[in-house]
Amino acid sequence: MGHLLAKPPPETPALCPDDLSTGDILLFHGNSLTDVAIETGSASPYCHVALVVRDPHFTTPRLRGLYLWESCLNDFDMKDAENARHKMGVQMVEAGERLRRAWADGTTVYARKLVGAHVDSHSFQSR
Repeated sequence: MGHLLAKPPPETPALCPDDLSTGDILLFHGNSLTDVAIETGSASPYCHVALVVRDPHFTTPRLRGLYLWESCLNDFDMKDAENARHKMGVQMVEAGERLRRAWADGTTVYARKLVGAHVDSHSFQSR
């Protein structure tokens, strides 16, 4: 589907969740009417963004594994990993399931690696 204002996203290698680290950014390029409206209205090839967090030590309960911190309408009916409730807005979701659902919907996901900084999940701890 053509976009009036947005340039198409660049070609990138296939996304491998095992290569993702805390601080990496995922950019979503979708094909739904909502996705196209966001991409066109923002003059961007992307409709959504999520921050990668691996083994977030600041959560209660303490989570292990790969998660995405994102803000959305929860179109994918996923529960927040910290409190197991459906939320609209900022939430932390299990990355593997979120990516599977995006890919099943025809969404392309691009990774932008954080380079040159040492970041772990402790960096996100509230003060």
